[in-house]
Amino acid sequence: MRKARNGLIINLTSGASGHTLPFMGPYLASKFGVESITEGIQDELSQFGIENVSIQPGVYPTEMNNGQKSGFQADKADIIAEYGEEVCRKI
Repeated sequence: MRKARNGLIINLTSGASGHTLPFMGPYLASKFGVESITEGIQDELSQFGIENVSIQPGVYPTEMNNGQKSGFQADKADIIAEYGEEVCRKI
């Protein structure tokens, strides 16, 4: 891309990366990190004619958020006991 002085880098993040949600801190922090890198290298890349963007899709049903493989809901009773029903309504 630098040699051609032309290119486009597309980074996928999350529409939720600007917010915090219970039990999602590490995931959202990683997505915000990608956004920070994207913004941070804009000036570095522009001198080579390379564009750099991030796409922030909304919620898409995956195994991560439906609890099938992540085991996320497996300990829901323990989470309710520890943190209360109100926190679990936000999950």
